[in-house]
Amino acid sequence: MHSVSTQRRPTLGEKMKRIEFGIEPSALGRFTEAAEALNLSHFEVTEVRRAPGSSNRESQRFYRGREFALDLVERLKVNFTVADDAATRIVHELIESVRPESIAIFRLDHTAAFTDETTVRSTHATFIPITPA
Repeated sequence: MHSVSTQRRPTLGEKMKRIEFGIEPSALGRFTEAAEALNLSHFEVTEVRRAPGSSNRESQRFYRGREFALDLVERLKVNFTVADDAATRIVHELIESVRPESIAIFRLDHTAAFTDETTVRSTHATFIPITPA
């Protein structure tokens, strides 16, 4: 992490963006350190499973005499909401420090109010390609 940021909490009515990215479970520690440095205190981490890009012979199993492939790999999905003007800077700092597998920025079409169970809807997304290190 190059700089310590003072990310402020967005105000009601301010334009917002939701950032969502996927990481390996082993990268969670790097993310929590980066989140602390960026002053991100409200984020969600969800365990997800995805199919790997290549076939793996070890994933083949038998069920009732038939062979099937179990190709799911464990990943974590992290998402949080930030002010529109800070989103790009935060994403670039996370790419540099956490090295996520994928990342997306969603423009929120509705005013976001922070509650314990905020539901956020969006229809516009910007995907940032990440090149392997």
